[in-house]
Amino acid sequence: MVGLLIFFTACKSDGNSKANQVNYNAIAQELCNCAQPSILLQVEMETLNKAKKKDEMRALFSKAGKTFDKVLECSKDYMFTQNKDGLDTDQLKAELIKQCKDMPRKMADEMVLKI
Repeated sequence: MVGLLIFFTACKSDGNSKANQVNYNAIAQELCNCAQPSILLQVEMETLNKAKKKDEMRALFSKAGKTFDKVLECSKDYMFTQNKDGLDTDQLKAELIKQCKDMPRKMADEMVLKI
């Protein structure tokens, strides 16, 4: 009986195996792919703002909200398929900002918070 217990204990995963590790690089790449429409719209809005085209920029606000909702939907769908045990949100945000050069920090914060 004791031998059987030792066998099952030895076969049990310690939680640190490769299968249980969070792949921040891969997750950030997929979330970055999801975020591209929102990032491009953000860049466009910043360009309009710098050109002092405030009315054109304001016209994009409602589109920006709808676009970000789609980004979150894509991100949530992807995260549903991932192992999130032990997910470090700060590490994910840092990797997301590293992978998505044009993503504003505030967008990364909001994405990670809402997924």
